[in-house]
Amino acid sequence: MSQDEKERYLYLREEMAVSDEVSRMRTAKKEGIEQGIELTKKIFKLYNKGYSVDQIAKECSMEVSKIQEILS
Repeated sequence: MSQDEKERYLYLREEMAVSDEVSRMRTAKKEGIEQGIELTKKIFKLYNKGYSVDQIAKECSMEVSKIQEILS
């Protein structure tokens, strides 16, 4: 393998690694957004069932101020 081939190979490996990392980050972001949506739905469902903000915070393992922020 010539020096040029080695450099091209290393360059392509680095490009693939960057591409893989971008893909992982996009997937993590998408999953995080989906989890946030599900948690928000749960908060509103509990609220509509008559749960207090304190009860919702405990059920969702969140701070009361965050629950109030979501519900406002």
